[in-house]
Amino acid sequence: LVLLRDGAARHANEMKSTKHASQRQFAAPLESSRTRLATGALVNQMRRQKKALGAFLHLGDPLAAELVSLAGFEVVVLDHEQGPGDLLNAVSLIHAAASAGAHALLRVPGREPAYLRRALQLGVEGLILPQTESKQDALDFVALAKQCWPVSSLRGAGGPAAAVLRPSAASSAQHLRRRGEELLLKACQIETEAGLAAVPDIVRVDGVDMVFFAPVELAASCPRGQEAGLMLALE
Repeated sequence: LVLLRDGAARHANEMKSTKHASQRQFAAPLESSRTRLATGALVNQMRRQKKALGAFLHLGDPLAAELVSLAGFEVVVLDHEQGPGDLLNAVSLIHAAASAGAHALLRVPGREPAYLRRALQLGVEGLILPQTESKQDALDFVALAKQCWPVSSLRGAGGPAAAVLRPSAASSAQHLRRRGEELLLKACQIETEAGLAAVPDIVRVDGVDMVFFAPVELAASCPRGQEAGLMLALE
């Protein structure tokens, strides 16, 4: 006991003597995980004008999601509007993409509150709303995303923190429930002439982080022979 006491006292004195020699600041694990979460979120990268290469994933195998991520794509988009996947299958795809360092977005079928509540429990970093044609569509989408975000400590206990951030889930769960909706990328998909005309109003909606253009759907929505003019308007 005497040896332990003397050793502890000696260690304390050494720490005091070196404290003023080099000033260091250490972040607490909780703050560190919050910082990594905020700076690494896709929406914050976009706000810093950092580009990200993404790809749509129409394959339901987690190995395909991991392969696409390892091939150099930073964003993997799961397509639940036209693709074959469902929410149960999306869990493994999101885990596979996250393990390879990619961000997972989800193109939802529409503005269905029950579907969005379940989708936001999976840990996707962003939502893409198809068939956005007006400013009101964008406003409704942003409001619905806020409404459906899992903020309850009981109902949201198995949500985004448990899905993607397993190593820091315990320290970041409460922070995610309070502030996670701010890190959710909300994108409006433009695929009609009406939507293209409303883009100046849509981009001014607070909460819309990205406008996603679907060139194939845009070309199909215009009269035959006018596709070139539509592409010029898009530019």
